[in-house]
Amino acid sequence: MFYVGLDVHATQITVCVLKNNGKVHKRWTVRELYRESVKNAFL
Repeated sequence: MFYVGLDVHATQITVCVLKNNGKVHKRWTVRELYRESVKNAFL
């Protein structure tokens, strides 16, 4: 099983995927946020 955490800020989002044992499986940052793209994703 994996757990996903999101750290959301005004200019970037950091995503962290953890394994069952709490070790980081993958981590990445999205720095370019487009308001319309995010808005349309929820429509």
